[in-house]
Amino acid sequence: MQNRYFIDISAYIKIRAIDNKKSLFNDAKLSEHFSNIVKSRHISEYYFLTNPPRYRLKAKDGKTSLFLVYSRYDLNEQIRVIKEEAGPAWLLDALKTGLYVPYFQSRDGFYDPDSFDPANTMYVAEVVEGQETYYCAHITDDSRALEPVLTPSQPFYH
Repeated sequence: MQNRYFIDISAYIKIRAIDNKKSLFNDAKLSEHFSNIVKSRHISEYYFLTNPPRYRLKAKDGKTSLFLVYSRYDLNEQIRVIKEEAGPAWLLDALKTGLYVPYFQSRDGFYDPDSFDPANTMYVAEVVEGQETYYCAHITDDSRALEPVLTPSQPFYH
C-alpha cells in the first residue's frame, strides 16, 4: 500500500517531468535497475531529490543511502560548472570518461571551490542503457569515495 500511495501522490510530478522531456521517470531500464536496488537492499522508503538528481533511500533496518542518477546532459552541466569555476583538471577528466559520478555536497549540487572535498566526491558509475544512458551510483555507509590519485583520467584495460 505504501508503494501504491507513493505512485499516486507522485503521478503529477511524473507527468510534468515527462512533459518536460525528462525521461528519468519514464525509462523502463532505469526503473528496473532502481527496483532491483530497492528489492535487494530491502528499501522501505525512497524520496526523489534534485541537484544532483538522486533518491534518498531508507532500508527496513533504518539505514539510509543515496542513489545518484545522472544523464549525459547532467554530467555535462557538472563539467561546465567545474570549468567555469576553474576546478581541478583530474575532476574534469574523470567526469568526461563516464566512469565516475560526482556527489558535491554544496547547496546547489554543483562544484563549489569553497565546499569542495576531493576525498569525498567521486564514485564509480554503473552505466544503465535505457532511452538515454544513465550514470548511477548507490552510496551507502560502507561506500568509499575514490581518492583523486585513484581516479584515472582515461579508462584502462587489463
